[in-house]
Parts: sequence; structure tokens; C-alpha cells
Amino acid sequence: MRLILFLNIIRMCQNMINFINIKFEQSIPNFHFLGDANLPYKIHQLVECAQKDENSHARILWRMDSLNRSIPNILVQVNSEINKERLLSKIKNLNLTANIEYKMLEPNFENGQTFMFKLRANPTKAMPVLGSKTSKRIPLGVVKDKSIPCEEKNKIIYTELKKWLDSKAKNHGFSIINCDFFKEDCHELESILQGKFSSYFNSVLFMGTLKVTDAVLFKHAIQNGIGSAKSFGFGMLSIKRI
Repeated sequence: MRLILFLNIIRMCQNMINFINIKFEQSIPNFHFLGDANLPYKIHQLVECAQKDENSHARILWRMDSLNRSIPNILVQVNSEINKERLLSKIKNLNLTANIEYKMLEPNFENGQTFMFKLRANPTKAMPVLGSKTSKRIPLGVVKDKSIPCEEKNKIIYTELKKWLDSKAKNHGFSIINCDFFKEDCHELESILQGKFSSYFNSVLFMGTLKVTDAVLFKHAIQNGIGSAKSFGFGMLSIKRI
């Protein structure tokens, strides 16, 4: 009986998602860190230290969020056991100061459940490169033609982003009940090997209400995120019961 109970506890812990909320304090080193031009990569390096050890490669998702504070938080999600000491050591080595909160969630869902959600995503599509077998990512919701009237441009942007989100929702076991989105920024990343602009970060924050249509697919979406550029602060689907 004790062995069965012990094994059940192990299985439950393996199924849990760990959440870390890094609340930076107001200090000069913190402001320098958060103002770094390569901040997404710097945060990626930081949150990877939450892995159990150097040989662990669990999925880690993160999102920067102000949460009504004057200085941003970093919300981190780890789908395995975390190493608090490694993370704290990395923060200390960077000369940063922060309050850190931890919590765990068992991701069990049922069809028909509704949640409020927040998702910072990188909506792009693959376009073939002329004369090449490769493709490059093109940001969605970007209209460069200045001759298009503002109202029509907004309709194009809304249609593209809604289509992208609805498609992702269908593939990940949920449907959108209502949603607002906020375009934040879009910039190209230069490929060192090719010397050409080939990668894009297209930051769009989606917020609204969703309904679970396939609990298994939805659980996978919560655990693994949605879309591309997950290592750089995109794709974490956060939910809250209504």
C-alpha cells in the first residue's frame, strides 16, 4: 500500500507544472539588465538555470509582464522539477535583486471548460525564398503599403491575426469565445551565416476568453506553448478560471 501511494505521488509530481514569478526590485543593475538590447536572449539564459541540472532539457516558457508594477516581472513555466538554488545563484551572479514566488499546477482539464487567457505570440507564416529550397518567416498583421487607408489597414491586420489565432486554437484543443489583441513590436533578426534578414519576432499580445474543445490537446498546449520563438518569451498560454 505504501509503495502504491509513493508511486502515485511520483506520477502526480511528474505531471505537475512549476511556475516561477520573478519580481525585480527597483535598482540600477536591474534597470541595466532590463534595458539590454539583447534582453530576450539574456532572459532565456537566466530562466534556463531553473532546469534541474545542466543535462536537463525540459520545456521552459516565459513571458515578461508588468502586472501593474513600474518594473516588469518575468513569469516562468517549467514542465519538470526545478532547481531553485541554480536559479538564485544565476540571479546573484548577474548582480540582480528580485523577489521570487513559486507555485505548482496539475494540468487536468475537461471539455467545455471556459477560461480567461493571455498569450504573447509570434504570429508568422513561412514563405518560400525565390530560387531556393528554404523558406523564411514573414510577420502577420503587418501592412507596409502606405497608400492603404487606415481603416482598411486595421481590417487586414485584424483578419490576419484572428485567422492565425483561430487556426492555432483549433489545432490545440480550444475555441476563442472573445479576444482583444495588442500589437507590440516587430523586428527582423539578421542571420549570421547568410548575412541576410531571415528571422522575425512579431510580438502580439492576445487576451480574452476560450473554451476547451479537446482536453488532451489543450493540456499539451498549456505544457508546450503555442507558435514559434518560445525560447524568447513567446507562446506561453496563461489561463484563469472564470
